[in-house]
Amino acid sequence: MPFAFRRSRFVAAAVTLAACGRDSVNPTGPVDHAPAIPSAASLVVQPTITVSSTPELYAEVNDVANRGARLVLMPHTYTLDPTQPNGGRLELQQDMSLQGVVGNAQAVIIDASRLPATLYAIPDGATGAVRVGCGANSLDWITVSGAANGAANIETDLVSSVPSRVTISHVIASGSPRGIDVRNLGASSAGRVLVVSISNTESFGNVTGNGQGLRAVNTNGATGAVIRLTLQANNFHGNRIGALFANNNTSYGTVSVTSTADHFDRNGIGLGLAAGVSSGTMALYNVVSFSAQQSTFQNNVATPPAAVPVAGVTVEGGSSTVAGFTSFNTVSADLSAVQFGNNQNADLRAWGARSTVSLPAGTNNVASVTLHNVSNPIIPPPIASAPAEPAGTNIVSVVR
Repeated sequence: MPFAFRRSRFVAAAVTLAACGRDSVNPTGPVDHAPAIPSAASLVVQPTITVSSTPELYAEVNDVANRGARLVLMPHTYTLDPTQPNGGRLELQQDMSLQGVVGNAQAVIIDASRLPATLYAIPDGATGAVRVGCGANSLDWITVSGAANGAANIETDLVSSVPSRVTISHVIASGSPRGIDVRNLGASSAGRVLVVSISNTESFGNVTGNGQGLRAVNTNGATGAVIRLTLQANNFHGNRIGALFANNNTSYGTVSVTSTADHFDRNGIGLGLAAGVSSGTMALYNVVSFSAQQSTFQNNVATPPAAVPVAGVTVEGGSSTVAGFTSFNTVSADLSAVQFGNNQNADLRAWGARSTVSLPAGTNNVASVTLHNVSNPIIPPPIASAPAEPAGTNIVSVVR
């Protein structure tokens, strides 16, 4: 490591707010405001460390003294090693960033194909090959691939006591159950506010399991968690689902997504929106809002996951495999100057609530879709509740 960085590292340490920890717990309960505390990265210029080998990468990523550092990776394939700490996963320090070769995201490859499923295990399930979310983390101009045995190539589930802001730009993610997973997971993420920006990124060929190019989800008891996601000029293609935005087996969650000039094309399903999803845990009072301008949802005719609705875009207020477990959930989609075309079954399908059993998913679920300047999309009649709910409290609307 360059001596210059060793001498200047105390500057970053002096403004460090808190250390990352997988077991850190944030306050519980609904949160609906943006973090106000600045991160270390916003207060000091990041020291730069050059990395050219896999052992160097592990040494620098795992050094707690490197909080706030920018690691610049030289052209190389960095094959993750299961004998290294954290099961060989890369878990970024607070306010740390990884940068590859500007202008060529394929020059730096992080290959996770050697990590077995057992080394992705964390207390709430499985995680990804590269973990971020501790303060202001960023990934730029790199490829992350091969995490077929994990939950995702890139995960945002590192929880700490400082605000979580993640930037992903000019990244390629492929060959995993999920290319990028923007996630608040479990009780340790209850009340967490996660702010993420993804731009000029390509996520493709993620076909293991549900095969999602991108997911943004509050899940498994992350009560009151909030995700604010901004997307611009990304390409999600060749996956079973291009992207999924949802609250799963949790309550009082919020997922808010803004999309500009993104491409959700050539998948099994382009985009799935589901405010409250239950597979046996109550999902109540959740919100998903999605707005898109000049994005595309086209040619989604590949193989989708099994036993899910299929279309270019699917919109569900409540969705459950157990009767009565999803109620008071709200999903909205505002689509402006987007392009549909050649999607299997339909361009867009919408339900207020949908259950896979013979009784309704719940009550008071709402789904609304508004289209502006969209030419003749194929949209079957929206369904308030499937199966029907006698009280009629589940509501759906599509306004063109």
